[in-house]
Amino acid sequence: MARYDEDLHENPFFNTLVTKYNIMFSEAAEKKWMIFVPRADTVPRLKLNKNDFENHIFRQMAGDSPATLVSCNGKVCAISGDIMTTEQGYKEQRSVRILFEECFYNSRDESYQVFCLEQPLEGTLTDDAGAVVRMESLEDCCNYLWRDPVNDRVKKSVDSLLGFFKMERGGSLRTSMDAASAVYTRAIQEVLKIRRYQSMSQRNFCKLAVETYVMAGLHKKIFKEICFLVAHRDSTLNKISRNLTDIPPEHLGIKAQFRLSLPQAKKVLCQLNQLPSPLEKMNCLKQCVSVFTKMPLEGHFDALTADELLPILVYLVIISDIPNWHGNMAYINNFHFSRIGVEEFAYNVTSFEAAVEYISAESSQLASTDWSAMFTAVPRHYPSSNMATEKDSPVSHFFKAVSEGDVERVSTLLKQSEEEARAAKDQLCHPLCNCQHCTALEDRQMDDSHRVTVFSRDVDGRTALHIAARIGSTELVSLLVENGALVTATDHHGATPLHLACQKGHQKTVLLLLGEDSPVNAADIRGNTCLHFACSNGHKECVKALIFHKDHCDINAANGQGDTPLHNAARWGYANIVSLLLEHKASTTIQNSRTETPAQCAQSRKVQDLLFQARRKSDGELVRSVSMKMKRIQPRRKADSLSDTTERHLKKLFRAISDDDANFVRYLFGWSEEEEVDGHSGQLCHPLCVCEECTRLRKTTALGSNLTVNTSDGSGVTPVHRAAQLGRRRIMVLLVSHGATMNCKTADLLTPLHLACQYNHKDVSLPRHRVRQ
Repeated sequence: MARYDEDLHENPFFNTLVTKYNIMFSEAAEKKWMIFVPRADTVPRLKLNKNDFENHIFRQMAGDSPATLVSCNGKVCAISGDIMTTEQGYKEQRSVRILFEECFYNSRDESYQVFCLEQPLEGTLTDDAGAVVRMESLEDCCNYLWRDPVNDRVKKSVDSLLGFFKMERGGSLRTSMDAASAVYTRAIQEVLKIRRYQSMSQRNFCKLAVETYVMAGLHKKIFKEICFLVAHRDSTLNKISRNLTDIPPEHLGIKAQFRLSLPQAKKVLCQLNQLPSPLEKMNCLKQCVSVFTKMPLEGHFDALTADELLPILVYLVIISDIPNWHGNMAYINNFHFSRIGVEEFAYNVTSFEAAVEYISAESSQLASTDWSAMFTAVPRHYPSSNMATEKDSPVSHFFKAVSEGDVERVSTLLKQSEEEARAAKDQLCHPLCNCQHCTALEDRQMDDSHRVTVFSRDVDGRTALHIAARIGSTELVSLLVENGALVTATDHHGATPLHLACQKGHQKTVLLLLGEDSPVNAADIRGNTCLHFACSNGHKECVKALIFHKDHCDINAANGQGDTPLHNAARWGYANIVSLLLEHKASTTIQNSRTETPAQCAQSRKVQDLLFQARRKSDGELVRSVSMKMKRIQPRRKADSLSDTTERHLKKLFRAISDDDANFVRYLFGWSEEEEVDGHSGQLCHPLCVCEECTRLRKTTALGSNLTVNTSDGSGVTPVHRAAQLGRRRIMVLLVSHGATMNCKTADLLTPLHLACQYNHKDVSLPRHRVRQ
């Protein structure tokens, strides 16, 4: 379940108290009275009066019970745990839950406590006030995300991401985590397009709900592979536990009052493999433990202690008939990407881990065990105990080193990870050995979730390259790129490392990333390109780097609000950037969603003058160009022009194939989605042919491109070669259906089949497409 949170500085009740009733607020803060603030969604708009605030400021009277509070206007409330109940003086008795508390400081550095309530203690609620969101199942998360029909489009986008996901067979746990994390990040980007989920109060709920929905969708593709990775250890555990199923509970020291609840706990636990998401699995473990921790105290029964819990869990693991405990633990710990509720579930998860590990390590000593010592022990072999020790993991140290710009430390961690992998391989008897020793070594290497990689992400979906670009460390950026970091990686907000470098004004980092082919026109979830960020923050040097880059920078790109970079530069008064954009033909007439041109957004007269002058100059040039059209025509070398155009379009085509963007491939060729041409060569039948396909080819050429499905670059690489090399099956089928030659050869005499085999793309079905083997 996600813990409710909101920024009290943005709470209308708290803001009104601080501003309009400052004397009352100052007195309460000075005297350290307790201030209770209803959560923002429940505060009535424009209906607050002095009495409302007096109802929510309390002091403890001398001699009263600590659980009894008196308000500023003499009303009485009682507190029991996290429930506050109104009593004397209030119009009605109301029990309200305390969601959280925060410590604030006034101008004299004196502290005071502010408590957030689920609803006001008195009065009506807002029309849109609802209960605090509770998420314990996939159904809860789906209701939260998709209950509004308006969100159906986003749901289809997320479902499409899940449908295209493909689990790499034989990959490591780290590879699986990176792949699933990338899908989760893309899904977060889609859902955050919905305005309702962009507020801070909804952010954690959104992350947890998206994670649960994504992991439920990927469960069938991922969970089995995870179980395969730890199958050897599960097999060892199962052999031990299956031979201990007859052990009586009293032999483990389980007290009689707890034995009565064992069948109920087993029934709860047996649902573990039926639950697809980490959240539901963690709730299952929590409910199982709760069967014993929340037992009613009757007579002489005492509360459950830690020493009594562990043997109960050991017994439940033995009798649960769950064959993949290690797989479940790996899934729970390593695929809970949002990390929401970690503290809440850590006790239960680590308790079960301890039980599983103890069975494996001490199977012959179950009857005579020092349970208190066992309970505090950390599982020795299981790599995923990061639920409780995440801050001390190598990955957390890696991100800390990156954020501090410690190049040497980052390099050491990366090399250490590679050396450990090589060392593990060197310890094998031989590469094909499957003895117990070698199998154990391979298992530890394959499921090492703490292995440091350049693909690891933090809770915001950012890679190390994002952080290095944000702090402007060119050394770190170079190091990470050399180690395979992706310049195209995006965080939860869709930002690439180039976005963050432009946002912070690190020109050297921007140039370095551009040199590594970072996408200059990539947009985040709000439609902002890197140029938007640079212009919004006034970084002229970064603007120049983007505009002068070899790849065409879309200087008139509009974001989700319809604003172009010129709108942003004009709005914030950056005259030097406005001049630079205008020199490179930025449009002064584009209107945003508020029907404003850049000149109308400008808050500076100088900027307005620049824009008006550019507008007049543009209009004058248009008139002159029409009147002098014949004089301005210059002869061109057609062959050179066509060659340059083809090369430019071919580069775009190869980029689209790399991105697996079938729609852009269709766009470059001028194909419609419905169009399927079977077996056409991509060339004219004869110079005078007027068939439909030849007409289409002539039209494409007339638009300025000689690009065909069989066009090759200087090395003889055709689009189908590139698709085969990258394993782009959809694009391969598309190209073949439009006449691509499957037996063409590069300058090195390589066919598409050679490349598919070389890069181990088994799913590229070349033999079906008339290729000679």
